[in-house]
Amino acid sequence: RGVLCLRPAGGGEPIRFDDAPGEVTLGRGPGADITVPADMPASDTVSKVHARLAYDRKAQRLHVVDLNSSNGTFVNGARITDTVASAGAVVRFGTMEYKLALEAPQARPVSSRVGGGGWMLSGFDPSGRALQFAARPLVDADSGADLPATWSIGRDPARADFVIDDSSVSSLHAQLIYNPGETLQLRDMGSMNGTRLDGDPIGKRTVRVRDTGHEISFGLATLRLSRLTG
Repeated sequence: RGVLCLRPAGGGEPIRFDDAPGEVTLGRGPGADITVPADMPASDTVSKVHARLAYDRKAQRLHVVDLNSSNGTFVNGARITDTVASAGAVVRFGTMEYKLALEAPQARPVSSRVGGGGWMLSGFDPSGRALQFAARPLVDADSGADLPATWSIGRDPARADFVIDDSSVSSLHAQLIYNPGETLQLRDMGSMNGTRLDGDPIGKRTVRVRDTGHEISFGLATLRLSRLTG
């Protein structure tokens, strides 16, 4: 099955969605998840945080939302605020143009998990059904170094890695983020009923979490974070 990517019309490295979380931001500044290289033509027409992109793996479509950028976001020549694009579409941020292409998945030299095993989220949804999600970061097969990882939590299987089938949970509710050498981070993705860490709402903040012991609530579903050792 193919994977969508944004290929720059002027050449250069494509933006691939092989391992992308359900939703990312694109822009010129450090506040964006995907940063446009400053040396690419027309990169100065891209706002610091220009647009939000949500990849629907099941439908093979890209949901594109303009984030009040200065120079606009365009799909097939039309300025948009919120639309869906399929393979073959021309997507432009400011005057920086990309072709949305469906390509073969990118092979990665990785093993199945890091030596430490990763983390586990376990608990119950509001109806009493048991939930258990294993977050296992990958390692580079050549160097043995940890690879960054992001796991999304939500109700929609097309947008979430870990699915909680409950109406209190948004389609794309939150993300757990791992960067090698750092503690885990937790980020709410604009959910309707919020994300709480040990009972405290995190709001729009990205917060750091310990390896073990935290209780994390996604809507009305509360899960405990523990460490995997095997």
